[in-house]
Amino acid sequence: MSSAPDYLMTRDYVDNNRINLQHFLCREMFGYLTHPSIPLTGPALRVADVGTGTGIWLRDLASQLPKNTRLDGLDVSFDAMPPKPLLPANTSLYHWNTREAVPEEVVGVYDLVHIRHFLFVLRDHEIRGAVANLSKRLITCGYLQWTEPDMASFRVEKGVSGDESERLVELMKLRDISDARLVPTWVPKLPEQLRAGGFCEVEYDVPEERPDLEFVMHECNLGLSGMITHNTQNKEAEQRVSGLMPKICRAARDGAYFALTRWSVVGRKPLAG
Repeated sequence: MSSAPDYLMTRDYVDNNRINLQHFLCREMFGYLTHPSIPLTGPALRVADVGTGTGIWLRDLASQLPKNTRLDGLDVSFDAMPPKPLLPANTSLYHWNTREAVPEEVVGVYDLVHIRHFLFVLRDHEIRGAVANLSKRLITCGYLQWTEPDMASFRVEKGVSGDESERLVELMKLRDISDARLVPTWVPKLPEQLRAGGFCEVEYDVPEERPDLEFVMHECNLGLSGMITHNTQNKEAEQRVSGLMPKICRAARDGAYFALTRWSVVGRKPLAG
């Protein structure tokens, strides 16, 4: 079997649709785009969206902020991004990997750095370095907002009948053995990681789950298992996922779905000294 790619998704129109829908579901689940504690009222703000993907978070934010706000999308690839003429005029794109050093020209320039859905990208031992790199981009008193699902809480909510829902349990077990990145444990530790990285006023939201939104999110993400096993060229796992999907879809009609908790962690970079 070939070595696993750095990015487990496909960057095609199918996954772009998932990312865009997931954005609006997350906004509904948390009740905000940026955490209420983050002031976005200063002159000529500069905001970075790390792992910007389709740019949907930046495009949504652009409608809420003055036109002189600088919105920067950072990613290792912009294959998922709409053509440049379709982006807000105050948006710029820059290649950057969170594991890499921060270029000198963008050290200490951002009022807000936003990052989310890196749970399948970063390993436990890489979080400290990522927090340090994100902090370097912030101005003094700038804010970091990091949002993630917690895969350790991943579970099956059973429907009226438990028969087909057992197939969801089978898919969970298959996910656990197919790639180590699919079972991260670092998400609940993010608040302490931010504090250890020098952030102050660290707070977090773990919103109460809404079954109706969890069900929609379940269907939104249902194609991920097949996408990942195909992209990692795990033929055996891909075949097993393919065989499970019709039963999992029937289970959804019976009210069974995957659910998990989500974290939004916010910290402020303190004054020097």
